[in-house]
Amino acid sequence: MQAVFPFKKTLALSAVFLLLSLSYATVLAGDKTTNPTVEVLVELSGFPDKRIDSVRLTAEQADHLDDIFKDLHEKQDSMMTNNEASLLFHNTIIELGRLKLLGSLTPEEFEKTLQKISSQGDGIQSDMNPNVFCYVSGETSRTSTINLLTVIAGGYGIVQLFFLSWLLDKFPAVWENIKANHPNLYKFIQNIVLLPFVIVLLNIPISLVSIVFFGYSVIYLKEKGGIEYYPARGWVNTRGMYGYRQWNGTFFGGIHAFGLSDTTMYQGISGFKGLTIYEENTTKIFGIARKVDLFYHYESPQE
Repeated sequence: MQAVFPFKKTLALSAVFLLLSLSYATVLAGDKTTNPTVEVLVELSGFPDKRIDSVRLTAEQADHLDDIFKDLHEKQDSMMTNNEASLLFHNTIIELGRLKLLGSLTPEEFEKTLQKISSQGDGIQSDMNPNVFCYVSGETSRTSTINLLTVIAGGYGIVQLFFLSWLLDKFPAVWENIKANHPNLYKFIQNIVLLPFVIVLLNIPISLVSIVFFGYSVIYLKEKGGIEYYPARGWVNTRGMYGYRQWNGTFFGGIHAFGLSDTTMYQGISGFKGLTIYEENTTKIFGIARKVDLFYHYESPQE
């Protein structure tokens, strides 16, 4: 009789859970033109108190939040000195704190993290496409932040499930013997397999940096016989080791492409620590990063 191994039955379900967890930061925002309040999701990356909070803003506060990021975009340029940039970032953190968008952190605690970036260029715009060890801010569509722990734990968990499923098919008698004669070992295997998914699904607050994706593509082999690209649209500014660097328009992440089934996501930021604010149609980011690399998309984006 073939062994009844619980993980094989839940293999597909666990994979679905992982996909749901990777897209956990879904917009719950309202329309500030018709509703008196706007609900946004706020995620802190790289802090021990790492979680996703729902914050309700008044229409006036939501407009103020837009103005904060408008200033970040319009006031930064290649002529701004590092002292001027530091003052702009300081004022931004103070205003974000007043809007209760920093979780349990005070503005001072949040700012200490940003001050860890000490390698700034001279403010001159670099001809090099990426920037490294930099401050980063932006407001874009089709953008998501994923904690590195989620990627590691989720990927490890799925690999385990596929491997154990293969062993079950090849050696069913072995699992029957373990289950019948070694219950402690059997329970230990259960716990090891389920642990990564517990970490992912419960969003355990371990302080790890995040990666940020900009845009995605989808393969339509059956319906259309091709690939359709959905770039991010908006702006991203950086100030770091290579000076001042900005992107405006439609673009994809240029660091790495992650394929998941028929969908590919494009990583544009690595080593991100800071704040991500998810609104109805856009994502706002503000913090520091180890690397930012984007490339332009010159065709009209898919809607």
